[in-house]
Amino acid sequence: RWTKAWLGRLSTARGVAEVRLQSHSVRLTLATPLQSRVGALRANAFLPTNVRYAGPPHDCHLVSDGGLAPEALNEAVRDFRMGARKTRPRARPWNSTSAESTAEHEELIDSVAASESGVDVVPRSPGWELGVRVRGVRTALRLSPEPGGLRVHRTVIAATSLDGGELSTEPVWDAALRLNARMKAARFALHAHGLAVEARLSDRLLDLPRLIESAHAVAVICRELEPVLELLTRDQGVSLCYARVFHSNHQENRA
Repeated sequence: RWTKAWLGRLSTARGVAEVRLQSHSVRLTLATPLQSRVGALRANAFLPTNVRYAGPPHDCHLVSDGGLAPEALNEAVRDFRMGARKTRPRARPWNSTSAESTAEHEELIDSVAASESGVDVVPRSPGWELGVRVRGVRTALRLSPEPGGLRVHRTVIAATSLDGGELSTEPVWDAALRLNARMKAARFALHAHGLAVEARLSDRLLDLPRLIESAHAVAVICRELEPVLELLTRDQGVSLCYARVFHSNHQENRA
């Protein structure tokens, strides 16, 4: 139901979501109570396409972005409503599922390799490695086949670096969720092997431009934000400063 030319309301299983038209896309948002930052990041990896938890705990939303073309908008609404039914924190992180690539996937990858997009392709079973150059530096991404689509992803913080306790990890979870609100073609999600930037691509709308756009988005986000998030895990002083600024109930603030 459109309330203005650029603003509408959408019924979902979890309540009424906002539909907001932007210059080149449409954004759907649904207020969602956040009980656990780490659980929300785990859940992101299970949600369809790039539906994701985003924002700080006091203002957390389920967010999704779609195209303005009728087919793309219909698919975005469909996936968003499907995601709304699955919104719950996860106790265990996502692990890669084994799936065979389809003939359509193989044809698409051949098109990427033959294109002038600047993305190179290396077979890495299961799936492929995509090499995307950001400011002249090659960033390696994994492209994994899944039931119903493909997932482009890269780990920015390994799981072994995320066992330093709440002081070093909570700022990372918080920063990743806040940044998710500013992304469109990718999201932060927690995998078994660590915190990753990823884009899930459904076979229903999978084509060469979308795959290349998603690969570039993941590569740029990784190149820009990986050093920042790593600093939160390495430097206790930086983590403490972050907690003091953003976590009003942190013990340092209470003291």
